[in-house]
Amino acid sequence: MQALLPTPTSQDDSPAPPLWRLALAWWFLCSPVLWMWPSGRTLLDTVVSAAVLAPVFLWRRVGQAAAWLLVLIGAVYLGYFLAVRSAPDEYFWFTLLGSHAQEAVEYASSWRWRDALWLLAWLAPATAVAWWLARRARPVRRKAWRRVLALLGLVWVAWGVVSAFKGDSVEATLRKINRVYPVAMFESYARQQVASHQIFAVPRVAAPTAPARADLIVLVIGESASAQRWSLLGYAGHDTNAALRPLQADLQALPVLANGNNTALALPVLLSGQGLEHLPPQGLPTYLDWARAAGFRVATFSNQSTSGTAETFFHAAYRQRSDWYVNLPDGEYDGALTPLLQQALGEARESAQPLLVTLHTYGSHPRTGKRYPPERAHWDDVYDNSIAYASELLAQWIGLLQAEGQGRRAVLLYLSDHGLNLLDCGGNYTHGSARSAYEVPLLAWSNAAFRAAQPAWAAQLAHHAQPAPEGLPRLDNRVFAATVADLLGYGGATAYPSLGAPQDAPEPLLGGQPYRARAQANACDVRAQGGPLH
Repeated sequence: MQALLPTPTSQDDSPAPPLWRLALAWWFLCSPVLWMWPSGRTLLDTVVSAAVLAPVFLWRRVGQAAAWLLVLIGAVYLGYFLAVRSAPDEYFWFTLLGSHAQEAVEYASSWRWRDALWLLAWLAPATAVAWWLARRARPVRRKAWRRVLALLGLVWVAWGVVSAFKGDSVEATLRKINRVYPVAMFESYARQQVASHQIFAVPRVAAPTAPARADLIVLVIGESASAQRWSLLGYAGHDTNAALRPLQADLQALPVLANGNNTALALPVLLSGQGLEHLPPQGLPTYLDWARAAGFRVATFSNQSTSGTAETFFHAAYRQRSDWYVNLPDGEYDGALTPLLQQALGEARESAQPLLVTLHTYGSHPRTGKRYPPERAHWDDVYDNSIAYASELLAQWIGLLQAEGQGRRAVLLYLSDHGLNLLDCGGNYTHGSARSAYEVPLLAWSNAAFRAAQPAWAAQLAHHAQPAPEGLPRLDNRVFAATVADLLGYGGATAYPSLGAPQDAPEPLLGGQPYRARAQANACDVRAQGGPLH
């Protein structure tokens, strides 16, 4: 053992700090998860993590580099947690790698001061600790302690060798020890890398077992819109849905629970009815695939940026699985989608081919005040202005469908991917974990031809749209893909019931717990109850 130990060296003759002080400083750098979820378990996790990572102090330079690396990782952990109440996961990596610099600046500028101060409360002393370790820490000199550290180092080497011998993937190897901080972050990156290759697999989809219920289907995916700011759903402030009120006889609006509070997490569920946690090797089927197999022309027009360093699942799906795909350049308002929709409807009119169009908007994404033309600002509240602008566009797009011949059955569905924290839960419109960030608006409109052909379906839609007690959602966002599948003739393609199905959906859950309990316990942090969701 002694032969394996590196020889301690020192670049100056100043006395080494007491071992207990070195251990305490090192533990503090491993403590972010304790700040995120204070408990006896996370305290034990941080102590164990600091201990098993301590072999870095066999070498001075390695210990110094590790200290500064933990400062950076800790800032990422806490920064992401304060935004979405989660440790960095594969969706963090999809978001990070799929974003561009301007989007990152806009997101950072919408951060709440309270969260920034909370992050600084850890980051400032952590930086001081890393600086102190860089100047004062010395390789451990006592032979007994050096043997202990060397033994721990050999355990890490043995773990890697055994995992390689067993043929475990990097992801599987790291998953077994992901309670050691910060291994979970590297495990999530490994998961993201696996998923980033699988998202390009396009599965084969069988033809539907029933005829399609509609000929023209327009699906509008909103961005960062909260059901709590929809006047059609009871918001008593500004009339944010004024443009839709003349159409109320032909539409239903209801709140829905989003499965996540960021786009990378929510969009796969909207497209397919399931998340990316367990991607099948043959690819995840989406409503784009079902539509093409059902004989529909599939057109997708997106105002979501694709200028990051990696493609997200939904960008890849739009590009690979659409007959016609247009992604607008950065800086366009969502109204720029209107001419594309008009062109798609005109071409469908000439060909008589059924048509499915997806309009992926930028909606109310922070910074919200930049999401609508200045002349469309009705009030001082930028968020309400963005909701009103989206409502005006929805009314305009419904008008285009109404202008189509009455012989064509037309449906428009709108659902936002997630909401935002409102002013009473943080003082700014930003990503967060309040009820308003998880409760999103769903709108369903159909023309007279559809309702005449599908009276039972329309009646079930009206039933599901009945308000629940306390205004809480009775459905989660899996209903979007389930409803599209049903409209395309794939009833039962998803386990979740459609808006037109006679059966009721199960009680919405968040993190495996009833959402009702989480919402009633803390309206400003529905993820606080029960600790981490992943």
